Amino acid sequence: MITIKAPSKSALSSARIRVELQIKSAIGSRLLDYTHFISLPLSNEQTTTKLQQFQDQVLAEPGASGKGLEPSIFVNPKILHITLLMLKLYNDEDRHKAVQTLQDMQQQVQTLLAGQPLKLKLAGLDHMTDDPTDMHVLYLKIHDMLGSQQRLQQLCELVIKRFKEAGLMQQGQFETVKLHCTIINTRHRRQHHTRGDSAAMGGRSGGRGGRSGGRGSSAERIALDGRSLLQEWQNKLDLGEYVVPAVHLSQRGAYGADGYYSCLAKCPL
Repeated sequence: MITIKAPSKSALSSARIRVELQIKSAIGSRLLDYTHFISLPLSNEQTTTKLQQFQDQVLAEPGASGKGLEPSIFVNPKILHITLLMLKLYNDEDRHKAVQTLQDMQQQVQTLLAGQPLKLKLAGLDHMTDDPTDMHVLYLKIHDMLGSQQRLQQLCELVIKRFKEAGLMQQGQFETVKLHCTIINTRHRRQHHTRGDSAAMGGRSGGRGGRSGGRGSSAERIALDGRSLLQEWQNKLDLGEYVVPAVHLSQRGAYGADGYYSCLAKCPL
């Protein structure tokens, strides 16, 4: 809470405007991190088990650490998701607006999906760079099993459009989503191999950043050599099919009883 004192009402009003502008400028800068994000949760017992088996096998391979592979760079299977949009919701007004915006989309979303569930297949590996010896992000490809890939893309674009109209997007944010599900990100690397909360930004084509306490080490980001990993797993890793239950307004750094990010609001699919 900020308390402003001034000798007159006009001075108080002027000071309040200046403070509000300073806060808005700070939120829009890189000084303050994202607090929430819009996600499509992809985690259930099947996907969690298969992804954990993949991680265990990769880390057990001889020479894994020499290739830059370590537990800290793997995404926690319980928070598997696609990120649609990062948000900075630092006050009750913006949080309420975000909740209302998501809930008000339900009719448009149902019309877009034409009464069919959003059934996705999570299979096939790819990476963000041209050089697999200098890899930072490894992700699962996403396939819409009951419609064209455009249906999923249109859902993403609808969410982004509505939040932009509500004034909740930050200037310079990407307005397109690269449909993928990050499973390895070297930004997670920790000195003591703990998994951070920066996973939420792995779904956006612009990369990811941390939440409060969620950023990776300030040390130089260390790539991994993913050639053997791709050779063995590129067409082998298949987490199966998954019906996305809802679009979530997720809170970074907070988790529910199921291990997934705490949900402030949802739009059922």
